Amino acid sequence: MKNSIVTMISILVLVLGTYSCTKQQDDLVLNANHLFVADALEYCQGSCSDQLEWEGAEILVKGHVRDAASDAVMLEYYNDERFYLSDVRNGMFLEVRVIANTDPVFAILFGLKKSDMIYLRGTSESVIVNEGNECMKGVVIEISAPEDIKINL
Repeated sequence: MKNSIVTMISILVLVLGTYSCTKQQDDLVLNANHLFVADALEYCQGSCSDQLEWEGAEILVKGHVRDAASDAVMLEYYNDERFYLSDVRNGMFLEVRVIANTDPVFAILFGLKKSDMIYLRGTSESVIVNEGNECMKGVVIEISAPEDIKINL
């Protein structure tokens, strides 16, 4: 009796384990939920020779503005029309380019605290990043309006 119960449990575990390993993973939808910076960086990459589905797509990303507490750094960001969104869980960061009038966008950013979580809606654009001898694409986010930025949702 005891052996048959152990055998049944073993078979059940094996069947459930096999089912969970063969389950198909849904494709990542870039504009369904805000991705952390690290997740966006992990998904939005690939070979230079490939046209990738994420290129030019709308994307939602969340993180903290890197060095938001430093006025000198924020002024440099303003002059360069870009800033960096950071994932505080692991230190990874993502470049965000402001492709329209920068004044209203940076008016929002200049008032941030270091702890403020930023939620962005933008367009994922590919950039060339060199990985040794292999040409690889990475991602930057382009935003065009202050409405693309939300704080502490």
